[in-house]
Amino acid sequence: EGTACMLEAMAARPSSDATLAALDIPACVLVGEHDALTPPSEAAHMAGLLRHAELRVIPDAGHLSNLEAPDVFNAHLRGFLAAIA
Repeated sequence: EGTACMLEAMAARPSSDATLAALDIPACVLVGEHDALTPPSEAAHMAGLLRHAELRVIPDAGHLSNLEAPDVFNAHLRGFLAAIA
């Protein structure tokens, strides 16, 4: 029942496209190659809406790429943070 309610709420939420497009900040969109919840195509869409975004796809990882491939995830995150520091 709880999962059904969560899925209904997610399906009914409004689009965030306008919010993302309005942001004027550096952003790093990290996505697992096999992410079924937020697939790489959706991550690419989000990165495309952001003005200053970079998209990084983490090979052989799913939705929890930070846990599934922590070394690759952290390397991308560190690189992004170093570039904007």
